[in-house]
Order: sequence, then structure tokens, then C-alpha cells
Amino acid sequence: MKKTLMIVLATMSLGTARAASAGPIEKAAPAAEAGSKVFDATLLESWPEKPKTIAEAMIEKYGSPDASSDRMLVWHDNGPWKRTIVYREEVEHLFPIEHTDFLEQTVAYKVPVDKVGELAKFDGSVIVDRTKGELSARCDKEENNRLALNLADEISRGKRSAADARDFFTRTVQMSMAGKSSDLMDDLKIKATTEGTGDPDSATDKK
Repeated sequence: MKKTLMIVLATMSLGTARAASAGPIEKAAPAAEAGSKVFDATLLESWPEKPKTIAEAMIEKYGSPDASSDRMLVWHDNGPWKRTIVYREEVEHLFPIEHTDFLEQTVAYKVPVDKVGELAKFDGSVIVDRTKGELSARCDKEENNRLALNLADEISRGKRSAADARDFFTRTVQMSMAGKSSDLMDDLKIKATTEGTGDPDSATDKK
């Protein structure tokens, strides 16, 4: 019995010595936090230069997108925006100068029905979703989207005509290209809201 105990103790001592010589036990890497977003940056490798550059800038500013594919990146509730989308596809747009649209940003906003036509006259890349209660701008720069939506808000409130807004937008973009900025480019003036902007319309089927 005594001999057996000595053998067991010797075996345990040998195991301890081997463990000590192997160095400290490495801790397992912590598991990713629940809800953390994982973005595969290789999705952007084949994108055109301009959308890729803006996509990388949005990632740096707002973090990894909430959804992504080889066609678009999507953020929800990022900064002042209800939604931001960077598209791989570029859409030709000549107003106010030739460029392509691929950065779309959205706010919750109720446009008066009688102002929808004025917004269409102002800028074809200002998009009204009356039913959902959303107003979006699509351009190539975030500051231009802020400018477009701030002017769309002024049109909706009767402070500007479409023609006046087009002239102001053109002059402000020209100033920006010359290194000057504008308050309407720097800050989104539309007050954030999440309720009361949708318009479900009315039923016409009386059956």
C-alpha cells in the first residue's frame, strides 16, 4: 500500500513538472459579443473606385454595416440618418454638375402631398416615400445629401420654390468645390422623428 502511494505521488509530481516546463496555459480568445457585426471587407475589392471610397469612409465613420452584399452596404439609425445605403452601382446624374449617385441617405419625414411635385422639380435624386413617410437623397457625398434634404425641407414648408432651391444648391456646391462650406451642408436641420410621418392613404374599395 505504502509502495503504491509513493508511485502515485511520483506520477503526480512528474505531471506537475511537465506542465510547469510547458509554460503558462494560454487563455481561449473571448467569444464575440452577442449582436456584434461582422463585415467581409473583400466584398469591396471589385467595386468601382468612387463607391468603394465612400463605402470605406462610411465604415470608418459609422462602423460595420448592418447588412451587406456584393451590391450594397446598409446602415440603420446611424448618426442623424434613419438609413444609409452605399450602392455598388453608379447612376449618372448631371445636376448641378456631372457626377454619379451611389450614396443614399434617408430620414423619417412627411412631405405634404401638394409639395411632392415641387421636390421632383428640384432634384430627381430626392425621393419621397409618401406611404412609409420617408425622404431620401442620393448623391456622391454625404454633405450634398444633407444640403439636398435641408432644401427639400424648406420647399416642403413653403420657404423656397424648386427653382430657388436649384439655384441655391448649384451655388453652394460651387462654393464647396472652391473650399467654402455652408451651414446647410454641414448639419442636417430636419428634426429626427420616428412616428407620425407615414401616410397609409384611404381606401377606395367600398366592398
